Amino acid sequence: MTDADRSAHAPARRAPSAVSAGEIARRLRMVERVMQEHGWSLTVVQRLAAELGVSERTVRRYRATVVRDLAEDPEGDPAEHRGDFLLRLRHYQRQAASSGNWGSVASMMRIEASVTGITEPLTLKVQHSAGPLEGVSDSLLEAIASVEERRAAGEAISEDEQRGLALLLGDGESADVLDIETDEDF
Repeated sequence: MTDADRSAHAPARRAPSAVSAGEIARRLRMVERVMQEHGWSLTVVQRLAAELGVSERTVRRYRATVVRDLAEDPEGDPAEHRGDFLLRLRHYQRQAASSGNWGSVASMMRIEASVTGITEPLTLKVQHSAGPLEGVSDSLLEAIASVEERRAAGEAISEDEQRGLALLLGDGESADVLDIETDEDF
C-alpha cells in the first residue's frame, strides 16, 4: 500500500480549533480542582478529556501547566498560592482517607510531592570558598613540614614534640591525627 493509499483510508484529523484564553483558564481551573478533589489517575484523565472534549494528551498538558504555575505564580506570591493549593489538597486527602479511597490519597500525595519539590534533587548554593590551607597557621605548617622531613629520614618523633603539635592544632587532638610515628612505635 502506498502512502497515498494510506492517507486516503486514514481517518480525517480534525484541525485544532482556536480556544479563547478565557476557556483555557476555565479548563486549567477545572483540572486544578479535580486534581485536588480526586487526585490524578488514568480514570481522572479520561473523565476530564470526555468532559472537556479534548484528548487525554491535552489533559496531561493542562495538568503540567497547573503544576508549573503553582511553582511559578506570575500574578502573586508563589509561596502563598502553593500554600493555598496544598491546604485544599490536604483537605481532600483527609476526605479520601476517611472514606477509604486510598488510591486517591496516594495520587494526591504524588501531586503534593511534585508541588512542594520533594521529588526534585536538593540544590545547595555555596557562598564562600576557602583555599586549601586557609585558617592553618604558618607555625603549624612549619611543624608538619619538619615532622615529615624527619620521618622521611627515619627519625622518631618524641612525645613532647607530639604534644607541641597537638597544641598547634588548637583543639586538643593528639598528633597521631597526622600519622606520626613516635619512639614507642619502633
